[in-house]
Parts: sequence; structure tokens; C-alpha cells
Amino acid sequence: MTTPLPLIVYPNMAAASTTLATANALYANPPLLAGIAQKTSLVGTATGFGEIWSQGNAGAWAAGALNLNIAPTGHGWMLDGTLLDNMLILDGLWTAQPRGKVNANTATVDLYYRAFIYDSIAKTYTLIGIMSKIGCSYTTTDTSYGFTALELPIAGFRPGLKLYFDLWGNITASTMVAGNTIAVSTSNSVGGGSTVVFVQTPDYIAAPTPRYIPRALGGTIIPDPVSQPLPYIDRGILSTVVYENRTFVPRALGGVYIPDTSLWVPRGIGSTIQVVPLARTLAGVGTLAGTVSLTTALSTTFVGVGTLTPTLSAALSLPIVTLAGVGTLAGTLSLSTALTVTLAGVGTLGATLSTTGSVSLSGTLAGVGTLAGTLSANTALSSTLAGVGTLAGTLSLTTALASTLVGVGTLSGTFSLRVALALTFAGIGTFSGTLSLPAAALLYLSATCVTRDMQATAKTREYDSLGHHARRTRDGKRT
Repeated sequence: MTTPLPLIVYPNMAAASTTLATANALYANPPLLAGIAQKTSLVGTATGFGEIWSQGNAGAWAAGALNLNIAPTGHGWMLDGTLLDNMLILDGLWTAQPRGKVNANTATVDLYYRAFIYDSIAKTYTLIGIMSKIGCSYTTTDTSYGFTALELPIAGFRPGLKLYFDLWGNITASTMVAGNTIAVSTSNSVGGGSTVVFVQTPDYIAAPTPRYIPRALGGTIIPDPVSQPLPYIDRGILSTVVYENRTFVPRALGGVYIPDTSLWVPRGIGSTIQVVPLARTLAGVGTLAGTVSLTTALSTTFVGVGTLTPTLSAALSLPIVTLAGVGTLAGTLSLSTALTVTLAGVGTLGATLSTTGSVSLSGTLAGVGTLAGTLSANTALSSTLAGVGTLAGTLSLTTALASTLVGVGTLSGTFSLRVALALTFAGIGTFSGTLSLPAAALLYLSATCVTRDMQATAKTREYDSLGHHARRTRDGKRT
């Protein structure tokens, strides 16, 4: 039994692929070296789905919807050489770890690594599987994003087939601005790899070639050991069988069979069958039965002969030029358009002229005729209005006086004023009634005298409780 061999591939930017110039090289199980660098793809303010090119991209980010079925562009990484010729990568768990950053700000990116078998002769890609990691936080710090291991199917490689990867990102959130880029980091050492950027496969082995070919006496059988490991050819005596896909040929005595698609030939005794794809035009003789139809987007003009039976129509956007018309338009011509210029009117407007909404006049409108109704305005006056005629009603004004008003004539009624006295008023005439002073005020109508030696005191104008004046001697006795 063949022992599986380990296969870990490392993206590298030191040189382009020798198989596909737009891709960079993958190295299988190389020496691991310290060098690492970045290639940038322009993003700017865009979001959405786009490819992170192995050699960098200064063009605009695709910014499309998520589409994992999009055709490969050739801007990924290729494993050159013959390492995988006649080999099988086993089915099992694949793991991947890309690395990258943005040059400024931040972004949230869903990453997708796609693995393909590339046919270097036919220039075609066959998908092996897709690995992904959702919600990767990109910052200005170079970071590795380890994918969760994913089981992918067996992949076989005949001579001319290569292992190819591409890397896509779906930007779901971003603070990036115009000119910002997203970078992919890989080893930049010639022939080497980086421990932080890799894709690990489930190992590979030489392709087995089991056969079941009973009674194929004298035949020439050239099977492809990878794409056709198990043919079934019963009694293919003296046959020559060259095929690409599974073949079932019972009792094909003496025939020559060179199929490149699945072929079932029962009892093809002595016959020759060669199945190849058409590479040229076959001239036809006679009349085709049935209806010929083709649903294809036309890219050129087809010359027509005869008259089209149905109605020719096209739903096209009108050009920005005037189309000359022939004949008379049927129906009513109408147009609902907001007017941006003045339209000259002819005739008399019917009904009532009005406007919906409040419109501010920006100019003076000349009036003709007499205004019906009462003209009124509630406006604060800012100047004097000259009046004509006689005012009806009584003129009145209620205003706080701020100056002296000179009076003319005689005041009627009683003049009165209540004011707190703050000075002496000269009185004329005789007070009527009894003049009195409250007892509490008597305390303020006296003074205290002190002798020079500060030994005795005396109060003047002191009254007793009956209002009588009393004097005191030096010893404090009343007199």
C-alpha cells in the first residue's frame, strides 16, 4: 500500500508562476524562512465582494454581491512543476491561514479560499472546494486568520494538471476612505515559505490503477490512470481502446475505440468508433426538420430577407436628440411637468386662478380693477401713516408718564397724595385734633450726658410713663 506523503503549500510573492504569469507561485513543503511582505488591492470606500490579487491590484474594488461561483481570474497562486503528476490528494480535512491588513482605518471581511485543478493545456479550472472564515477584523496590524478545517473530496492530477488557489473577500463593514487598500501577506523569500501563511492538504499518494478487463486478448489499452482508474471492457479481443472517461465495451471484438466521453458499445464486433469533440463546422445537406431556435444575446447585425410577421417593438430609453415624426399622433397629448420658465398665455383663463400652499411673492404684481371686500392688515407700525378724513370714535391713550404734562384749565375733584415723608414740609394753617406720640418713640427723644471724669451720667428730655418730663441729679435721683 502506498504511504501518503504530507503536502503543505505556501504562497510566495518572490516570483510569478511559470505556468500562469498573472498568478504568483505556491511552494510545496519548502524551507520555512522569516521574510514576509504585502501586496495591496485598492478598496477605498467600497464594500461587497471582490478578489484580493496575489500580485496586487490598483483597479477599483469589484464591490459585487457574494458570488462563490464566479470564474477564476488567474490572479491567485499556482503550484508549478510535476510534483502532483499522476498523484491523488486524498479526501479529508483542508486547513488554510491567510494573512493581511488595511493601510488605514478598519474593515470587517468574510474571507474565501477556493482550491482548483488547473488544466495547463485546456486553460480550464475544475473546483475542488471552498474554505472560508467569516467576520475577519482587518486593522493596520498585519494579522493571520486561521480557517476552520473543512473536508474536501479527493482530487486527481494527471500530467499537465496543477493545483491553484485564489482568495476573495466580502467586505461587510468599513471605515476606510478613498485611496485605502487591503493587503495580502505572503513569504517573499525565493523558494521559501512563511510559518504564518499556508494551506495544508490531507496528504497525497500515487494514483492507483486497478483494472477489470476480461478477455482483452491482443488489445492495446491506454487508460488515463487518474481520470479513468477502473474501466470495464468485457471481451475486447484484438481491440485498441484509448479513452478519457469511464468506458463499458462488452464483446467489442476487433474494433478500434478512441472515446473521450462516456461510451457504451455492446457487441461492436469488427467496428471502429472514434468519439471526439467537434472542432470545426460540418456542412449540412438537405433540409432540417423541425424548428430551428436560438436564444442568444445578439452582438452583431443580421441581414434579414422578407417581412417580419409579428409587430416589431423595442423597449429602449429615448435618446437625447429630437426624433422627427411622420403622420398624425392619435389620442390626447399630455405632459405633467413642473414649470421652470414663464409660459406666454393666449386667451382667457377659465375657473378661478389659485395656488395650493403658501407662496411668497418675490415681486410686485400690478392690479387691474377694484378689490372686493375689506382691505386689512395686522402689522406693527414702524413709521407715521398720514391719515385722510375724520377718525370715528374717541381717541384715547394709556401711557406711563415719563415727563411733566402742562395742564390747562382747572382740575375738578379733590387732589390727594400719599407719600412717605422724607423731609420737612412747611405747614400753613392749624392742625385739628390731638397731636400725640407713641410711647415706644419716647425712648428716642432723650440723650445721655457723661461727666469729664467719666464717673456720672445724666439723661435729658426723659419722660415718665405718664408723659411728664423728669430730670435726674448726679446721683441718679429724679427731680
